Amino acid sequence: MKKLSLVSVLIFFLAVVASAQSETVSHDLRVKFPTYAFVGLSGEGSIELSPKAPDVAGEGLDFNSPSASNSTKYLQYSSLPGKGGKNNRISVSMTAANSMALPKGVTILLKVEDYSGKGKGTLGTPSTGAEGIVLEKNGKAIVTGIKNCYTGTGSEEGHLLTYSLKMEDETASYEDLSTGDYDFTITYTIEAE
Repeated sequence: MKKLSLVSVLIFFLAVVASAQSETVSHDLRVKFPTYAFVGLSGEGSIELSPKAPDVAGEGLDFNSPSASNSTKYLQYSSLPGKGGKNNRISVSMTAANSMALPKGVTILLKVEDYSGKGKGTLGTPSTGAEGIVLEKNGKAIVTGIKNCYTGTGSEEGHLLTYSLKMEDETASYEDLSTGDYDFTITYTIEAE
């Protein structure tokens, strides 16, 4: 009787296992790429621009001296706007940190160079021209047409940024110049075009 019960249980178990088996089995799997846009700068610290003081009596400040420009930072970004998504662009704005505006006729120009590095994808195109753009409170587009891409994060990857301090002869008033520090915050924003 015990042998018959044991055989019956074994046959029942094999029947259940056999009914759960099939020749194929499947399940769903989804691959999902996130939409994102990030902007950053290579290099730490702030930038200081200063015209060179004259060496000889009778001369003025030298706004063409190396101390009046800086090319130490690279603009870097990563972008994946999504299938059928709009291109991205990067804009820049400048706000006074201490409410002191530059003297009349004195400006800060920003020039953005073509991309260099080991990134991939459809990188953006600089839109600042050969001379650069005047930095202002209102944002201005400086790199456009950014699609699926990344610039790389190395110290010399991305778009080289050149800041230059200029004094326009036509609109400048030398009388308005005064010693002291003028502090500004430069803000880069990546957004849909």
